[in-house]
Amino acid sequence: MTAAQRFEAFIGAGGSLAMLAEIDPQDIGALYAEGNRCFAAGDMARAQSLYYLVVSLDAWDYGGWLALGICHQRAARHSEALFCFAKAALLRWRDPQPPFLASYSYLMKGNRRFACKALRAAIRWSKRDSRSAELHRTAVAALARIEDPSQSKD
Repeated sequence: MTAAQRFEAFIGAGGSLAMLAEIDPQDIGALYAEGNRCFAAGDMARAQSLYYLVVSLDAWDYGGWLALGICHQRAARHSEALFCFAKAALLRWRDPQPPFLASYSYLMKGNRRFACKALRAAIRWSKRDSRSAELHRTAVAALARIEDPSQSKD
């Protein structure tokens, strides 16, 4: 087996560049925290770069994928945001946040059908988790507005 084949097998079996390079998970956490600091300060470009570095080093980092998706969404790069939210959803498939966030990007891309599907998924998962009560209420209201535009407050 060649080195390239061994690398492909390692990554295919769930390995990450961080594991391969023996990068301390705390160092990846520090990159993520710095990304959060930049995001809070409004430096979206730097935050996005740091989150991208996090998910490049550890493709299993849920928070990195979610944060990177939010950066893309804020920059109106909705296809990229949807990709990130899909990755996050694969890592925590019962978490209502990825589909909830994805619903906005679907709507911005003009795909009401998928926005509704995403909101229904968020509603389904958020009703099972008391910590997601606010997200649940927001998703229910958003779905009602999309399905019946006459309910909009505008």
